[in-house]
Amino acid sequence: MNVKEIFMIAEAISKEKQLDREDVLVALEEGLAVSLRKKFPLGAIVKVEIDSNEIKAYRQFNVVDEVENSAYEVEDTGQKEKVIKEYFTPEFGRQQFVIARQVINQKLQKEAKFAQIDSLLNKDVKVFTGTVRSVKKEIVNLDVNGADLQINRANLLSKDKFKPNDKVSFTLIDTGEEVYASRTAPEFIKELFKKEIYQIEEGDISVEAIARIPGFKSKVVVKAKGNVKIDPVRTCIGQKNNNHIKRIQGYVNNEIIEVIKYDDNLAQYFTNVINTPVERITIDEDQNLIEASMEDLIYENFNKQNIKLAEQILGWKINVITESEWIKKEEESAINVVSMFMEKLNVDQELGETLYENGFSTLEEIAYVPASELLDIDGLDEELVDALRDAAKNELVAENIKESMRVHQELVDCGLTEVEIVRLQNNGIKNKVDVADCSSYDLQDVLTEMPDDRAKSIVMKARELA
Repeated sequence: MNVKEIFMIAEAISKEKQLDREDVLVALEEGLAVSLRKKFPLGAIVKVEIDSNEIKAYRQFNVVDEVENSAYEVEDTGQKEKVIKEYFTPEFGRQQFVIARQVINQKLQKEAKFAQIDSLLNKDVKVFTGTVRSVKKEIVNLDVNGADLQINRANLLSKDKFKPNDKVSFTLIDTGEEVYASRTAPEFIKELFKKEIYQIEEGDISVEAIARIPGFKSKVVVKAKGNVKIDPVRTCIGQKNNNHIKRIQGYVNNEIIEVIKYDDNLAQYFTNVINTPVERITIDEDQNLIEASMEDLIYENFNKQNIKLAEQILGWKINVITESEWIKKEEESAINVVSMFMEKLNVDQELGETLYENGFSTLEEIAYVPASELLDIDGLDEELVDALRDAAKNELVAENIKESMRVHQELVDCGLTEVEIVRLQNNGIKNKVDVADCSSYDLQDVLTEMPDDRAKSIVMKARELA
């Protein structure tokens, strides 16, 4: 078969499949290469190139120092090339073109599917509907406008039961590495909101966050655009008999959907998200922790799944307890703080309680807040305030010395000498945990004269003690 006949075949396939002829030629090259590969040992790399004058076929070999598979490797004998092409005269018969056409069809089907998926991904609203072709144990096969798509069981809701010819709504998730269909992803809820609520599609309302337990409950945080005077929650729920939310729920087996108003104030935002009356809130930024209390009866009926969803939205760890537990913790904290003041500052219980009741709970606060804040407390004069501040500072110094001695002893227990400890601490390796986080090479970067075996021994000991 000559080049002219090849181009005639390409032209025919191009018209039949409504594809660019150059794309068909590339697919034809791959298909012919597959058909020729069957004549050579398993693993052989065979290529075909078609241009306007001739058809070239060759085996490709990688140049290696030691040949492990002669089907596609040759020994390096000093040649400059890293890849060698061994040309041969191809013989194309009917069987080769049958195989080539099969390969072409498979390739074109795959490319058509990719093109269809790309077309879907480029849509503004990514809610799609497919018709069930077949249902298997772990997969539902769909026809989406002629394209074959699959939804894995893991991406279906627990109540989803489909049979052939049923309609299935879903979204597509593009991870960058793969594209897959899903009904469980939070993005599906977001796309449903865009589909059903035109203010979101228009940009007047934004979806700030979504947390979801698929098939059970979703929390959707919304925010109105700065200059738009609308109630974002009411608008999303629907002004007429909650019509928007009811339509969205229809897509997801009546999953509970809460619409929540965004707030810049974290405490208010937390209250909105938890959607249950709380008595008290504390925010610990150092531990990324929000703690709250509820009335005992409310807490008993509080669905703890709300905490999991709120943590997903806020990105904070959340601890919710009853008001009784909160009061008990406060009482225990008060006793501990007052006892600490009595011991460390050498004051009586009454003065310790006075300091606590006025918002002081640490020695650092006593030592370093402006003296005027202490002088504002009834019963405290300048002499007593100075005495309290001096006592607090002295105690903090003593604690720092004690802590330094403890850390020093731990480093000694790891096997380090006094000089080595100083050098390590000057280089940011302060304690046994820092040593445990080091490799032996890290230690030797600072203590350059330390032998390998000793460095390894010190690191191992630190890890044992840490």
